[in-house]
Amino acid sequence: MIDNHVHIGWWSDRYYDYQQVFDTVLTSRKVKIDGLVFSSTSSCIFGVKYSEIEAEIGGIYSVKDGKTQYSQSVVKPLLWYVPDYRKQGVPVEKAFATLPYCGIKIHPRAHNWDLNDCGTTDIVHEIFDFAGRNNVPLLIHSGYDEFEEAGKFERFFKEYQDVKVILAHCRPIEQTVKMLSKYRNVYADSSFVDQKSLNILKENCFAGKNGKLFFGTDFPITHWHATERHGQKISFEREYEKDSESAEYCLEYSLFF
Repeated sequence: MIDNHVHIGWWSDRYYDYQQVFDTVLTSRKVKIDGLVFSSTSSCIFGVKYSEIEAEIGGIYSVKDGKTQYSQSVVKPLLWYVPDYRKQGVPVEKAFATLPYCGIKIHPRAHNWDLNDCGTTDIVHEIFDFAGRNNVPLLIHSGYDEFEEAGKFERFFKEYQDVKVILAHCRPIEQTVKMLSKYRNVYADSSFVDQKSLNILKENCFAGKNGKLFFGTDFPITHWHATERHGQKISFEREYEKDSESAEYCLEYSLFF
């Protein structure tokens, strides 16, 4: 089982260290995790430079005492692409070549992916074109607001049907089901997905071993929500056990591995 949606980095006023996060996931007692896919929430910092993210992730794979602490075959990063990187002289292809990325992430809530802007749509075309040429999967955040809904990038799903896309969070669920039904190249993940939505996915035959739902947790953002937003006292380990309950609805492989 692969956790396709893990984070390190700054979130609000807290920094999540990769060692604590990775060790919690990879030693889970609830589900045996064979590997994980992560991205850095430091990408959400206003005005962040790609060089800062590159240094943060690159440090995970630096050689110490003749070896790396985490193998690239077990712990794989996503290129969380920020539209402003292009202005920094770091187009998608250049950024992707700097680290052992296994895919690309787009986050409409964290960044302004205005598809009415020609410059922004050029970047989206650049991402999908690169993904298609290099067999690179995309992870796209989805949410309840119009600017981040699951169908926001539908025209690109249709135009680039050789590009595999995972809709994180399945929001809103009705629109997610529509995208999963309409496009063979569109999938979803179980991160932060509520039980009602999981049941709807199951009823529509998208959950389970022959479905289109990949396992993901959004950990440790889930821990931040539990402790900082809801005032719960819960350990890292216990939170990940709770987050892993969706695994029974998910595929036991990954597009990123």
